[in-house]
Formats: sequence, C-alpha cells, structure tokens
Amino acid sequence: MPLSGMLYIANMETPDKNDHRGCSDKLCRFTKTENNTYESLHAEECIGCNHVEPELDQLDSILTKGSYPVLSLTSDISQATIGLQEYSTDTPYVAISHVWSDGLGNPHRNSIPRCQYIRLSNTVREVAEKFPGTGVSTFWLDTICCPLEDGSRIQNMALHKMKETYQNAEVVVVLDSYMLQQKMVDITDLEILMKLQCSKWTFRLW
Repeated sequence: MPLSGMLYIANMETPDKNDHRGCSDKLCRFTKTENNTYESLHAEECIGCNHVEPELDQLDSILTKGSYPVLSLTSDISQATIGLQEYSTDTPYVAISHVWSDGLGNPHRNSIPRCQYIRLSNTVREVAEKFPGTGVSTFWLDTICCPLEDGSRIQNMALHKMKETYQNAEVVVVLDSYMLQQKMVDITDLEILMKLQCSKWTFRLW
C-alpha cells in the first residue's frame, strides 16, 4: 500500500467513543473476540437466514495441491453451498479483508450467513463495474477458505498461502466498521487524491 494511503487511514478520526489508551500496538481490547461467545452477524437488511458453506473435501483437495480456493459469486437465495474453484492466473479475484469483531468471521464452521454471501457477491460485482480492467469474477474470504482445525496440516497450508493470496488479488476490499461509518462528503479533495493513489488496494467506504 502506498504511504499516502497508510497516512490517510492512520489519521482518520475513529467514530467510537471507546478509550483506547489500554490497547497495544498488537491488540485492541474492544475488537478482541472470544470463540465460545462469537456469533456471525447477518447483513443489516436480513431478518434471519441459514448459513452456507463449501464442500470441505473440495477445500482440502485444493489446499493439498499447494494452491488455494476462491469463491464463486451468487445471487441465489436458495443456494445451500458455496462454490469453490482453484485459483489460477485466468481467474482474477477480490480478496476480502475484515475485522472479525465486526461479525463476518466464524470460529465454529467454515460458513457465513447466506445474506452475507450474497452481499459479498454483490460487492465484487460492484468492483468489477467500477474497475472493468480487473475482470474480477470471484473472491476470497478467510472465514471460508481457511480450515478451522488449529495446528492441522491443512490449516497450516492455508495460512502459509495467506501472503500470496493477498499479493495475487486484483483488488483487496477492506471491510471495517470504523471506515464504513465515514461519509465521502466529509472527505476533502486532498484526502480523495491520497486515497486514489492506493491503486490496486481499494478501500470500500459505504
């Protein structure tokens, strides 16, 4: 990420009123999550839906090959499973970066609410429309693509691929509740120019 983009984010006013003086450079005590009480959140407009997940055998198979999976897009509210495909240079994708305390994670299963799967699919379509040169048609999300067995061979393979996963992405979409509360009308022309210099790294503010 260019330095201008990092400076822009670092100097954003945080919209919460929490006292962060007790936080460290490595851990924010307000975003820390506990696995036994964690709940995946539904999209704002959803009144409740089932979770969707990939075929775990397919997930393991792709990782065992030394590659990593990307997710197919969907708009089908009846879809029960998430379609996976093996990454290739012919399949440009969006990598989704998110804060687990915002509710898009899942420490219990490789699944997310169907409404979130549809929401992320629509977000990727918006990216494809705004950046037609990228040709993105799939996306990657750690909640689905990283197996949950702590310390297992297959999880270690997924984690080992993490750096490569973000490097190979055509676009990285950052979902953060603080940033999502920012209004574009409040951003100065200079800040917009600095943001545009983030080139391949796209920060979605909505």
